Amino acid sequence: MTDEPADTELAIMEATFEAVCKHGYADVTMQDIADEFDKSKSLLHYHHHTKEELFGAFLEHLVDQYEEKLDDLVEGVDSPNERLREFVNWFTVGPEETERTSLHLALLEMRSQAQHNQKVREQFRRSDSLARAAITTLIKEGQAAGSFNPDADAAALAQLCFVTMDGARARQVTVDETGYASEVAETLLELIFEHLDAPGE
Repeated sequence: MTDEPADTELAIMEATFEAVCKHGYADVTMQDIADEFDKSKSLLHYHHHTKEELFGAFLEHLVDQYEEKLDDLVEGVDSPNERLREFVNWFTVGPEETERTSLHLALLEMRSQAQHNQKVREQFRRSDSLARAAITTLIKEGQAAGSFNPDADAAALAQLCFVTMDGARARQVTVDETGYASEVAETLLELIFEHLDAPGE
């Protein structure tokens, strides 16, 4: 027996994703989302009365997916250097990834609401914290394995990685500068690996 409320909520989240990728956060309407929803508009409004309420739930849904992605991102990659490289490169967006670019643009629009919307603010804080924690863990694992300098400040380097790549991706998708985030990633990794070289290597 299926969980109908959960199934309906997932369908709403998927419809919201499609609509926001097409229209952006600022311009998307409840009607746009209803147009992507394969059930009635009244059912959409029954679950979420306003656009603000719906997008609070949508952002939480995205962060839940983000957390799952972080857990799987470097699975099967053995080398600490390659694990960190894989993670940093995940922040880049290729020119063919039009849907992902549209989503990141919408998320930047949503982030501008964080100062005035507690739920949005909490979810962005959560997503940022998850990313920094994941990078910190990768560095600490490399230190424990003897691949990285044990004296390096893992949390500080993780903060640098996250803030740099988050900003590079934001710049790329907003000014349409293809390849910018990839260029930043390469420079960043060179600098980070210099700090992470284990003594004697």
